[in-house]
Amino acid sequence: GASGSLLDSMAAALVESDAEGRLRSKEEEKYIDALIDAVRDGRSEQLPLLAKDQIGALLTPRYVALIRNRLEQIESEEDKLALLELNEFVVSVANSTQQTIGDLHGRQLTKVQALCAAAMRGGSQAVHEVALKLHEEDELAGDFVN
Repeated sequence: GASGSLLDSMAAALVESDAEGRLRSKEEEKYIDALIDAVRDGRSEQLPLLAKDQIGALLTPRYVALIRNRLEQIESEEDKLALLELNEFVVSVANSTQQTIGDLHGRQLTKVQALCAAAMRGGSQAVHEVALKLHEEDELAGDFVN
């Protein structure tokens, strides 16, 4: 559905930006607490939007430590369900990210294979032609072509 494509977009952005701007620990705690509050308040459908700017913080060992800490502080079944729902969201982001990385890796290997085949076939001129074609298809950065 729509949230799946949003998750895929978020995962792609995460992969491409190399998880820029990971948060410091106190900021992480506030961020994760705000996400837990959103779930507890019945706004779990907003998690992709609420999390998108700082999604990298959810994919770190610090997240696991914070959630473990919150588990020890659980006061109600509602709190436990909120943590569970947030964690299910994080797992879906991690899975989507893993899939995106796999897809990106496969595309990169395909490009390398095409460039190597061109080199074997016709040397640097053929490599340049394949590089230009890949660049026109937005599959290869312009600085590689030049």
